[in-house]
Amino acid sequence: MAGASTKRPQLSHLGYALIVFYMVYMFCSTTSELREKVALNQRLEENARTISALEDALAEERKESILKQERIEKCCGECVSKISSKSMTQNVLGTQKLHSTQAHAAEVADNHKVQHKAGVSFGAADNTLAILYATYAADLMALRSKMKSWADQAKLHAGIGDLEAEVLYLRIRALKPKNVAELGFGQGLCTMYLLHALQDNGSGELTTFDIVDEHNRAKDIDPSLKKRWKLVIGDGRDNLPKYGSFQYVHSDAEHSVSFAQWLVSKYLEPRIGQSIQVSFHDVFISGSKMNNDPEGITPEGRVVLSWLAKHQKTMLEVHSVFCIAQSAFTSDYDRVRQLRADAGLDEEWIATKASAMNQPSIFFEV
Repeated sequence: MAGASTKRPQLSHLGYALIVFYMVYMFCSTTSELREKVALNQRLEENARTISALEDALAEERKESILKQERIEKCCGECVSKISSKSMTQNVLGTQKLHSTQAHAAEVADNHKVQHKAGVSFGAADNTLAILYATYAADLMALRSKMKSWADQAKLHAGIGDLEAEVLYLRIRALKPKNVAELGFGQGLCTMYLLHALQDNGSGELTTFDIVDEHNRAKDIDPSLKKRWKLVIGDGRDNLPKYGSFQYVHSDAEHSVSFAQWLVSKYLEPRIGQSIQVSFHDVFISGSKMNNDPEGITPEGRVVLSWLAKHQKTMLEVHSVFCIAQSAFTSDYDRVRQLRADAGLDEEWIATKASAMNQPSIFFEV
């Protein structure tokens, strides 16, 4: 109809209420999200501050660690410098001492001429022994104390002289052999020196060969040494080759020409060049019932010396053979006694005086 007015639909109260509710809901939701965002931002800021603090702490620790390392390196550098300086000083002193020793050895070689007896060239004994006495002086002092006590307890003061026994000990200490052979047990005094040398080395075994324990002395050997020792009863000529190779052989066994011939010709000669060190007892004995030789050489000694003279040019260096028998090598004997005195060793002999003063062995190497 023309001119008639159009009416707008009217919202009911419920409609208004819904609109208001929606607007309130939207406002509350928005407010809640804002609060959550604010809270999240605050947590992020706190975390950022915490991370920054941790980074600062780590940086400080790294700085302190670097400073500490620098202090350690500086300290170590000073220590190394001091040690190097000390080592250089010791090396210089050691070199000076070595040069002094070499000079002394050269002087000894010039002053002590080679001696010739029975066709054999004997070197000066102290050329060989000077360094050994100086090196093992403290050990020898301790050994002599033990041996004095043992000899008194066992009532044993015969068999080998003190100087020869010490030379045996020193040669074993220097050689450090795996196996040592002793031909002739006797009363066990020499055996004890050999066993102590092996024990002080911390290695090696001694095999002693004899026909019989004539003096019933095996029981007197120090129990602490027996783990390195075996006593083989029977003829050494039959048994010695059965027990393998030996780096040192000491003979003070049957005092006969035949035994000496067997030892040098049958046992040693096939082993020439194997660097076996040997000591042979009872070669130079003056005024003894064992011989009436004008040079004081025993019959068995003659056999050994003749064999050495025959082979010495091709087998041995001059200084490989030496002897300190007072009757035949008086100057060598006196010089060795002086070496002992220089090492601080006394002359309260363990063997009886007669045995202590007589040193009839010769020492050599094949």
